[in-house]
Amino acid sequence: MNPKFCLVFLIMGLSAAAVPPPVFESAGVVVTVEPQIPARLRMEGLRDGRVTFAVDVDAEGKLTDWLVLEASHADLIAPCSEAIQRWRFSPARYDGARVPVRVKFTVNLSMTGAVISRTVVDTVGDFFERVAGRPLDYRISRGNEIDRPLEALNRVSPAYASEAQRQGVAGRVTVFFFVDERGQVRLPAVSAETHPYLSGIAVRAMREWKFTPPTREGRPVTVEASQAFVFGGEGK
Repeated sequence: MNPKFCLVFLIMGLSAAAVPPPVFESAGVVVTVEPQIPARLRMEGLRDGRVTFAVDVDAEGKLTDWLVLEASHADLIAPCSEAIQRWRFSPARYDGARVPVRVKFTVNLSMTGAVISRTVVDTVGDFFERVAGRPLDYRISRGNEIDRPLEALNRVSPAYASEAQRQGVAGRVTVFFFVDERGQVRLPAVSAETHPYLSGIAVRAMREWKFTPPTREGRPVTVEASQAFVFGGEGK
């Protein structure tokens, strides 16, 4: 997993003391049930396909939310979605403490079974179309593909404590998230390098935002988005 987009919420304490670089351990997954290619598709000659997910795993290792980012065949989404809800996850750790994370992975299905792989999702669609010679049946939309720019209907500012600014806890934080067909914020996450305190307040605030439902060619879609917050001074 690329840790740049994985850390959702960290430790909320403030500290001005210099400390060694934190150690991040990714969430683990135990595949308890394998999704299968539906019989109808096998009869039609489908031998392999893939579905890519982004999932939120909380500090106890519980799957709390998930989105399909792209799928080679739309009919593979249902069996894969049903399967991941039955998988077991182990929590990620940040300096030994359990933390919630966002994880991206691809379920690769074939006639012989399913293989789970971590992936840099932004490149999967282009790779699949180039190698397999067919477009994806489904993928979420990019910001430049929707009919009109996202408009925030409800904005919530992070609760930035004055004590944090006095201690020099400041900087620019970019929250990466998805806006679904209803305009709800889904799976907000920040860079693993972000200060723990700023991570927490930025993600909590972002969860409260609401947007105009995005559409593409008039149809409701899910879209990738990001929002930057600057804390203290000029955010240096």
